[in-house]
Amino acid sequence: MGCLLKQGGGLHARWRVGGVVLAAGEGRRMGGVSKPLIRLGNVSSPTLTLYTPRSNNTGAAVVVFPGGGYHILAIDLEGTEVCDWLNSAGIACVLVKYRVPDSGPYPKSSAALQDSQRALGMVRAHAGEWHIDPRRIGVLGFSAG
Repeated sequence: MGCLLKQGGGLHARWRVGGVVLAAGEGRRMGGVSKPLIRLGNVSSPTLTLYTPRSNNTGAAVVVFPGGGYHILAIDLEGTEVCDWLNSAGIACVLVKYRVPDSGPYPKSSAALQDSQRALGMVRAHAGEWHIDPRRIGVLGFSAG
């Protein structure tokens, strides 16, 4: 699993293009305004993106797994936006872009499970470097995430 890091707010995750389809999906309503849902599909190279709070770091972290029914990842609504919100509360966020080979859940495909296990191991291994208390790591998954 590659590791792409984001320090502080303002920058958004950078995704490798190879093997990844970035598409606008059906609209969603936010405060009376419809905006597109960004979907990633055919993900074959998993990555981590670290979002660190700008101030008031509590030492807590949440590893976020966007949903998408094992076909796509709703990377903005259930990923980057959640990480920005957690950062505003002083909580670090690790966004996992896990493999979605469009082959279904475990046991049919173990890719997403393997990526989640590896992601948690990497967060624990780098906790000190990333200013995370290894006893305060949580997980948040949406739908298939």
